[in-house]
Amino acid sequence: MGITNSNKVINMERIDCDGSLKVTLALTAAPDIVTNPTDIALVLARSGSMTGEPLASMKTGAKTFIDIISESTGGQASGEIGSGSRIGIVSFSSTAVQDTQLITSVATLKNAVDALSAGGSTNHADAFTKAISLFDPSSSNAKVIVMFTDGNTTAGAPPAPVAAAARAQGIIIYCIGLVGSDGVDVGVLNDWASDPAATHVAVTPDTADLEELFAELAANISKTGATNIVINEKVTDDFVVTSVLNPTVGSATMLNSTSLRWTIPELGVSAPESATLEFYVRHVGQNPGTKLVNESITYSDTEGNVVDFPEPAVAVECDVVVNPEECPLPVDLTIQSCSDAVVVDTGDVYLESMGTILQMDVTVKNVCPQKRVALAVILTEVDENGTEYQRGTKAVTIPAHSYPSCRDVLVKCIKFVVPKDLDVSGGSTQTMCSPRQFKARFIAHNIDSDYRCCDKKCNHSMFVPKPTAISAPSMSQLFGKTDFKRMRYPVHVILTALSMFYLGKNSFRNIALILHTVMNVQVSHTTISNWCTNFAPMFQNMALQLIPALNFNSDEWHADETVVKIQGKKYYLWLILDSETRFVLGFHLDRHRDSPQAFTILEAVKDLGSPRAIVSDRYFAYQMPVKTLHGVQHIRVESFHDDITNNLIECFNKQFKAWYKTKQGFSSFASANNLISMFIFFYNFVRPHSALNNLTPAQCAGLRLSKKRKREFLLVA
Repeated sequence: MGITNSNKVINMERIDCDGSLKVTLALTAAPDIVTNPTDIALVLARSGSMTGEPLASMKTGAKTFIDIISESTGGQASGEIGSGSRIGIVSFSSTAVQDTQLITSVATLKNAVDALSAGGSTNHADAFTKAISLFDPSSSNAKVIVMFTDGNTTAGAPPAPVAAAARAQGIIIYCIGLVGSDGVDVGVLNDWASDPAATHVAVTPDTADLEELFAELAANISKTGATNIVINEKVTDDFVVTSVLNPTVGSATMLNSTSLRWTIPELGVSAPESATLEFYVRHVGQNPGTKLVNESITYSDTEGNVVDFPEPAVAVECDVVVNPEECPLPVDLTIQSCSDAVVVDTGDVYLESMGTILQMDVTVKNVCPQKRVALAVILTEVDENGTEYQRGTKAVTIPAHSYPSCRDVLVKCIKFVVPKDLDVSGGSTQTMCSPRQFKARFIAHNIDSDYRCCDKKCNHSMFVPKPTAISAPSMSQLFGKTDFKRMRYPVHVILTALSMFYLGKNSFRNIALILHTVMNVQVSHTTISNWCTNFAPMFQNMALQLIPALNFNSDEWHADETVVKIQGKKYYLWLILDSETRFVLGFHLDRHRDSPQAFTILEAVKDLGSPRAIVSDRYFAYQMPVKTLHGVQHIRVESFHDDITNNLIECFNKQFKAWYKTKQGFSSFASANNLISMFIFFYNFVRPHSALNNLTPAQCAGLRLSKKRKREFLLVA
């Protein structure tokens, strides 16, 4: 029969982050059906839940099964199953019916399948009984029952004892489950099927896969046993293999943390035989969701059996875990020989070790993304009269998480030291393990809050933030060089490299190649990378000198945010752009997307001009900050049909993203901040814009410099 079944199952439907689960690989093989004639009872459910597509798909699958068995036994031409094998049909609903005996006529078998109609309840016990009675106890043929069902018994006696009696008689039982309107009870299918259940139970998620499952089972029953089996298993990057148990047949080896190999010299060559392998995997990382366990699994043997293993998935729940305090480091103590006394220096001892350490875990519910939480713990001890005594207060900050939705945060290992000599329980203070009673109170609130009291009904005055309460924008936090002094290469070479990087989409390696080819200048790509990052403060100083001469008193300033990735994490680039000149007035790079960041960017640019209005999208963060700009209207673009759009800044975002895409994200916040500052300088002062009659935004804003001054500001070579 070859490989008659293959399966892969996991023992958990849901695990926590860093949780473990067991994976079971299983194979069953048997001698081929020609040399090992087999009687097969196809037991087909036709209860009311099978009405419609499920019944039609089952009929198609059953007839495909019959054809493959006939073909493999050499009986296809005659229309008869050959080599002494036979098939019988049993169907069941409220009761079971032997639609045929064990026969060889393919046409008769198919007609019996076609005649089935759905209706009634589900009596599995009677189905097993009728199937068993088909077999002749005196026949030497192998005996197989293929039961198709959802496993939900609604009529008759309990089926488990009847199935057990069949297995005791040497009958091999396969159970095929279909997930339908009533679901599927995999547990009872495992109980009814032959051992190991992993190789004798298959579940198809929908009717579309049912014909394929029948065909695979029939094909495998028809082949010979398998030799020189090699199975290579690789789990996904979400898991690592922690241990591999000895398989029931063959041997298994862990190749690395994510891969293993199972080899079996032979299986099912002389008699039906099963093999299983169990190994354990552990989830790694902090990414929740439904995760496939195996990335790939390959099978090969000498006989060319085709084996497909299921791809089980597990739901991973990753509630945030915070450890505000680290455990003390252990100190190793070694006694070299017998001594009356040993002196050991164990290093420093912290004050927390002066008594019993009370350690608590607490779950803070419903913490939303990008919100830090302040948590305070107040500990008191209670005496026998109910009087409370203060034992300490702790305050910790729970870092913000970046999951897409609000979730619970588990704060672990909050420790208090409660010395023995402060025991107020009423017992002796000399007693080492006397019971003590404590109370713990917890207070938590969001540190990062966008709340503003703007409801006039509450009779509160309008809150206007003071400049001292507004964070400085990231564009003021640059690092690096402020001049070209002590540079090994000429200034024009450096400027050429910078222009190719910020005005085009060249990589550092391509720029190095061009400089070598065109200028015969040998410079490493690492040096060019440093140039493109480290001169940000110098160009910022030049911009600060030039901007006071420019006019940005336009009708509108446009505000927007766009996303960039730094070390794979999402950051927001806040921008303000002048509508008439296309000049980027300022930027701010931050992890958060809320009102404080909007205050920051508007505060940074408000002295550059007096726009009539600030144009933004519908994002609420700008509402309050714009109100602090006296006499400035806030225009929120509601749709593409509005008279005023935010297309100007979106156009800048498009150019920026085209350049940024070639970077594949940034390696650090500092370098990202510098690179963005340099890009904006070249955009404002160097790059001509076709929409501005080939002027730069700075020129459009009134920048007029002599050639000498342009050279001083590095705007020409």
